[in-house]
Amino acid sequence: MDIQTGGEVTGLALDARGEDLFVGTSTGEVIHYDMRDRQAPRPLDQVAVTSKPGLPVTVLAFLIGDRTLVVGDQGGGVSTWQVVPPPGGGERRLTRIYQFSGHAGPVVSIDASKRDKGFATADASGSVLVHYGTSGHTVLSLNAPEGGLHSVVFAPKADGVVLVSPQ
Repeated sequence: MDIQTGGEVTGLALDARGEDLFVGTSTGEVIHYDMRDRQAPRPLDQVAVTSKPGLPVTVLAFLIGDRTLVVGDQGGGVSTWQVVPPPGGGERRLTRIYQFSGHAGPVVSIDASKRDKGFATADASGSVLVHYGTSGHTVLSLNAPEGGLHSVVFAPKADGVVLVSPQ
C-alpha cells in the first residue's frame, strides 16, 4: 500500500474489524484509509491533529470499541477523534472530540482501559496522565519514581497502571 504523505509515517492504528486504518505523520496529520477492499484501500480523509501545527504525531491508539482514536504528539498534546458527520450533515470526517491536559514532553505511550473509556498517557520524562474519554477530563496525574518512561499499561480491571522504564 502506497501512503501519500509529505513526511514520514510515525504511527498506525487499525481497528479490530480491519476496516479503518489511521496513519500518523511527522507533519502532524492523520490520514484515514478505508480498508474494506483489501486490494484497493482508499484514503478518506487527511486532517491536521496535533496540539500545534506541524508537530509530529508520536502515538495513536483506540479506546474500547475502536470508534475513538487517541492521538499523542511531539509537543505533549493528547486529543481524541471520531469519524462523524458535521453538525449540518454531510460526509463523515475525522473530527476532534476533546483536547486533554497535555504533557511537558513528547507522548511516548497510550493505553486504553479494557472496561471503560478511560486511558493513560505517558511522556518520556516519567509523567503519566489518566484521562476519561467520555467526559474529556484528565482525572489523575502521576510521576514515575525515577524519570524516564518507555510505556504505560492500564490494568485489566482499570484499577492501576504499570509503568515501564528504559532501565
